[in-house]
Amino acid sequence: MQDWTRHHPQMFVGLILLWIGGFWILIGYLIGLASGWKRLSGRFRLQQTYTGPRWKWQSAQMRRFASYNNCLILGADPMGLFLSVNVLFRLGHPALFIPWNEVVVTTNDWSSAGRVEMKLGQSEQVPFRIEGLLASQLRDAAGQGWPMP
Repeated sequence: MQDWTRHHPQMFVGLILLWIGGFWILIGYLIGLASGWKRLSGRFRLQQTYTGPRWKWQSAQMRRFASYNNCLILGADPMGLFLSVNVLFRLGHPALFIPWNEVVVTTNDWSSAGRVEMKLGQSEQVPFRIEGLLASQLRDAAGQGWPMP
């Protein structure tokens, strides 16, 4: 093997890069599956361009094991909740737009240290936990559309 890599260094580097790229794609899809994002995308994949207010570099937890730390783009308007991820993590995570009538707010801790939990999708029931301060910003942007607990 060492002899082959010595005679074909460009091919060896190319194979390493191909392996890293394939691994990155696999991890993105597995996280999308584990978090419930893939399930939500079946009904809520963004169909039009979202033009409402957005908050970049946000964090959330979905289901039990999937944490999105500082890689989410969230938005809200009176019609619904916009979810996307930064471009590096977009594989396996199409942008979503979930109407407010498909969102249930299950906790109501609006303090800056508190967490707000929602269930996304009436049939999917994917847990979505965010910081209270971010939830307040989303609620303000949603106005009358925000679901009442």
